[in-house]
Amino acid sequence: MRTVLLAILSVLILISPVKAASQQDRVDCESSDLQKKIKGCTSLIEDKRETKQIRAMAYVRRGDARFDAGQTGLALEDYRQAITLAPDYGFARADFAVRLRILGHYEESIAQHDKSVELM
Repeated sequence: MRTVLLAILSVLILISPVKAASQQDRVDCESSDLQKKIKGCTSLIEDKRETKQIRAMAYVRRGDARFDAGQTGLALEDYRQAITLAPDYGFARADFAVRLRILGHYEESIAQHDKSVELM
């Protein structure tokens, strides 16, 4: 019986509608309010119907907000996710390079900067 319930639950999860990012999420992702920015950008990131470029941009903006909020580890992960999602997105690499430099990660900062210059 438990196996049947788990199977039904798995199917329901797979067919449940994906939450679409709203227009307000797009506005919030550009907000100067850090919490609104994080929330709005997270919605864009989670909406798999968005293009890779839009989702990568949302990772960068969320990374900026997290960095400014003192969540540097989460911010660096967001920049890495942006680059993984869109490796040719030069702005993501440039922004990442600046943040790495601020944190004293000079070698990685230079490498990201050089790659961003190649891409732009």
